[in-house]
Amino acid sequence: MSEHSKISPSRLKQILACPASLRMQDSPNCPAESTNPMAEDGTEKHSIMEGAVQNYLNAWKAGCALSQCEQMALNHIKAEASTEQFYDLDIAWDMVNTILKTMELNTIHLEHRVTIDPQREIYGTCDLWGTTKDDHLVILDYKFGWNPVSPEENPQLRAYALGAINSEFYREVCAKPAPLIYYYILQPKVSKEPLAHMDFWGELPDWAKPEQGIIDRQLHEHP
Repeated sequence: MSEHSKISPSRLKQILACPASLRMQDSPNCPAESTNPMAEDGTEKHSIMEGAVQNYLNAWKAGCALSQCEQMALNHIKAEASTEQFYDLDIAWDMVNTILKTMELNTIHLEHRVTIDPQREIYGTCDLWGTTKDDHLVILDYKFGWNPVSPEENPQLRAYALGAINSEFYREVCAKPAPLIYYYILQPKVSKEPLAHMDFWGELPDWAKPEQGIIDRQLHEHP
């Protein structure tokens, strides 16, 4: 497996809309990706949110009261975020806290690398996923940009779900694939409430079926 996934969940929407983009990324005529201030800011916010939720979980495991756990998370955000970043992160934490309380997760994985398909090198890092006491799966993704992102039929979130269910962590606590999958997009610039969607676990989406050839033609016919 290469160090960087050629087909990451975050790029699936683009690849499925334009499969040729998969081979064009290796072309010498294709300009190298460059970072920009908004992307760097988003990366920083993801890192701060990971620390905040981890502080919450550490306090919870230590037997602290719920209010103390929440304060530990908020204290981390206050300590690490700039004044400009705090507004988005404060809203994001409120949304995460609501989901944690509502879904009553019995397992939680933060910034966890999940492998969807090792042979086709489809893997990525999920912001947060967990399971409920009924073995339902919860997938959470932060978005800190202005362009609205829907959780409905979202290839990135579905890829994370496949990767989570394929993981040893899921198999350790759940005897079968999740009956229900809950997807959440947390996008503070768009909404102060989580954007949610629920799927029944059924047939895999077409891009996940090797026989469909949607991705494989680009991988194998155009190496």
